[in-house]
Amino acid sequence: PGTGKTKTLVSRILHLLNYRKVKPSEITAVTFTKKAAREMQERLQQELGKKQSVRQMQIGTFHSICLELLRSQRMEFTIADAMLTREIAEETVKEFQLGLSISQFLKEISLWKTKKDADVSKTGIPEEALQYYQQQLIAKNALDFDDLIVKTVELFQNDSQILDYYQERFR
Repeated sequence: PGTGKTKTLVSRILHLLNYRKVKPSEITAVTFTKKAAREMQERLQQELGKKQSVRQMQIGTFHSICLELLRSQRMEFTIADAMLTREIAEETVKEFQLGLSISQFLKEISLWKTKKDADVSKTGIPEEALQYYQQQLIAKNALDFDDLIVKTVELFQNDSQILDYYQERFR
């Protein structure tokens, strides 16, 4: 906090708009927190004085941008909140007698999802337990936060038209 990341991003966006003549709709700014995204939008609005310009930009967290992208593809799902993920994790830990805390299990699930090429045996959790957790989410038509990113990557990998569209939109 306080190192000037948001200020740097805002300055870069203003440079792109004012000197490089980039269209607001072609700008994507990704932050790690909702607070930083809001702050960036507020600062840009102060500088530009045009609400429409700021609304045309894609500004958000990795998760919010992925959520919006998946929704734009008419994907139907709910977001698994902390309560639901914890509930499914508890059920999985109990079902497979894992001897882990719920928070540790959820950390391992996150690592497994985001590093699909990683050796599952390194998590110490049987593949069946990891799959069970994921199947419970699917049964509830829910995506957890890691799924938002994973599904977006899969969408880009499997549909070159969508990838081309977003590469063109966010140059």
